[in-house]
Amino acid sequence: MNIEDDDHNLNCLLNNYYDDNDGENPLDAFHIDSNYYEIEQISTTVLENTQNFKYYTMHFNIRSLPNKFRELKEIISRFHDIKINMHCIMLCETLLTDNNYVFYTIPGYKLVCRNRQTGSRGGVAMYIRDDLNYIIRDDISVNIDGKFESIFVEAHSKTVNCIFGEIYRVPNTSEILSISYYEAILNKTLCWEPIKISITSNIKIKHMFLS
Repeated sequence: MNIEDDDHNLNCLLNNYYDDNDGENPLDAFHIDSNYYEIEQISTTVLENTQNFKYYTMHFNIRSLPNKFRELKEIISRFHDIKINMHCIMLCETLLTDNNYVFYTIPGYKLVCRNRQTGSRGGVAMYIRDDLNYIIRDDISVNIDGKFESIFVEAHSKTVNCIFGEIYRVPNTSEILSISYYEAILNKTLCWEPIKISITSNIKIKHMFLS
């Protein structure tokens, strides 16, 4: 969800839902249990639950990697300081081009990206940790320039065997078609476990409850 665009609609939806359902949180139906942590607090959580964490990933709707590159490197560095080295960092709305992406490499990671070929926005990318061998899985991805963008890699090492995916649905495009694209991707990945997919859907939450 794009918070800047949908914050007002979401607040209205939640307020109405609370009134109609005796204060029940509508997100409870999805069994979401998500706590907020500062980066420095995460190391304690990870140490206490080491057996539950096989892969470390981050996702950002970064809205211009060139403009946020310094901040992204600072976040990665802060995680590195607490001995958490992300296996994969997934980004959407990178605003990269085929001419400038080479300027945004990060030591310790390989950059894989799909840049929009028309217009000046969009784009999806991943930073994959150097110790992972990977292949790009174009057979899984669905890309409709200016409407729906995705990138998938299959990563391997002695301790990692996983598919990482980043999906970005462009706002104000057909929701029905987008759902069919999601289904096509899921059908291609059903046999894989584990798989880590980050999605920016730009579908208003109220549509999910009213449909």
